[in-house]
Amino acid sequence: MTRGDWIEKRYLWPHLLDPREVVMDRCAQIVSASQRWEFLAETHIDVDEEGLTYRQRRIVARPWKDLSEREQRIVLTSWAGHLEELAATGFVHGDIHARNVVFDGVKMVLVDLEPSFRQLRFGRKVVLSAVPRVSSSDRARRQLTVESDKIGFYLTARKLIGRPAPSWNRSDSKAERLAAVLPCDEQRFLHLSFREILEHIYEAWT
Repeated sequence: MTRGDWIEKRYLWPHLLDPREVVMDRCAQIVSASQRWEFLAETHIDVDEEGLTYRQRRIVARPWKDLSEREQRIVLTSWAGHLEELAATGFVHGDIHARNVVFDGVKMVLVDLEPSFRQLRFGRKVVLSAVPRVSSSDRARRQLTVESDKIGFYLTARKLIGRPAPSWNRSDSKAERLAAVLPCDEQRFLHLSFREILEHIYEAWT
């Protein structure tokens, strides 16, 4: 729901499947991080007995395709640096994809900072980030870490540059889907920094 300059979402406690203390800690991290960094949408979370009310400042998207290739690379390099800063604090977005990042005319802004990575949606228990944006170890632990943020960044940056990752077949296993989109062995890829991942994308087409 949009109310003026704010986007509002409501979460009920039974639908948030992480332990309540984990959710509360996550909420505190979200509010603190959004106040600290301009590349995260300003976010406020109100807690009551029934659940949470999440309010995020609406970011006005500016035309990305109007930028030259050089300008796009500068913005994406800056975004990779911002994600390095975020990862260094232990904060995980958990669901980086093209709809969760907005170009505001100057920088990329991450939006939709979920209070719980595991939720009940339409009667199904889900981990928010979808295959193939989840690392093998995160999928096994049913927990999202910077590993999945790196995969989400890689796929999103490729899409923004106009070089989307190879497609995968619906009949493929989850491991096969991940292997199909990554540029190299998964463990080797996950040792790369966000900046190195971006450089890999550009070097592949030079």
